[in-house]
Amino acid sequence: MKKEGAYLAVAKRKEGFSTKTTEGHKRQSKKGLKDVIQCSYSGMYAKAIVDVEKGGGKNLTKPLGHTLEIVPLEDPADLGEGGYMPVKVLYNNEPIRTELYATYVGFSTEGAWAYTTKTNKDGIGRIKMLKSGIWLIKAGHKVPYPGNPCKTVRVNNFNKLYIIASGSTWRKIRCLQSKTWRYFQTCIAL
Repeated sequence: MKKEGAYLAVAKRKEGFSTKTTEGHKRQSKKGLKDVIQCSYSGMYAKAIVDVEKGGGKNLTKPLGHTLEIVPLEDPADLGEGGYMPVKVLYNNEPIRTELYATYVGFSTEGAWAYTTKTNKDGIGRIKMLKSGIWLIKAGHKVPYPGNPCKTVRVNNFNKLYIIASGSTWRKIRCLQSKTWRYFQTCIAL
C-alpha cells in the first residue's frame, strides 16, 4: 500500500452448521447426531478500511453483497475525533434494525464496548468516534433456519467493520489481538 488512498481488506468465513452435543461441538448439521443440545448455521464477514495518508475513496460506501454487511456511509478519513460515523446494516441486501457495538484499541481488554446504538428502520446507525485511531464496529443478526419444524436451528450472522484510521491521526499498527477481536486477527504495517 504505497499509494495514497483508501483500501478495503475483506474476509469471509465459509457459512456452515455448528452443532453442540453432549460430546462437544461438530461442524455439521444435527442430522445423524445423538444428544444434540443446540445447532446453528452461521457466517462471519469482516472488512477493514485502511487509509494511507489522507485516505479517500468512493468504493468504501458500496455494499459488497455479504449476507450480513455493515456499509459505511461516509469515508472515515473525513471524520475527526468526536464526529459520527454513519453506517447502514444490510441482511440479504435489505436494511435491518439491529444493535451496533463499537470500540477502539486501548478502550478495554475485557471485551467491553465503548459505544452502542441501534439502527433505524432504514438500517442506519451512527457511531460516535470518541477517539481517533483504530475502531471496530460489530453487528449481528439471528433468524430461524428455514424449513426446520423444531426451530432449534438458527441462522447467526456476524459482521465486523474495522476502521484502521479515523481522521488524520496515523500511527504504525501492530496486530489487532484483543479479546474483542479474536475472530479476525490481522497485522497491518503502514
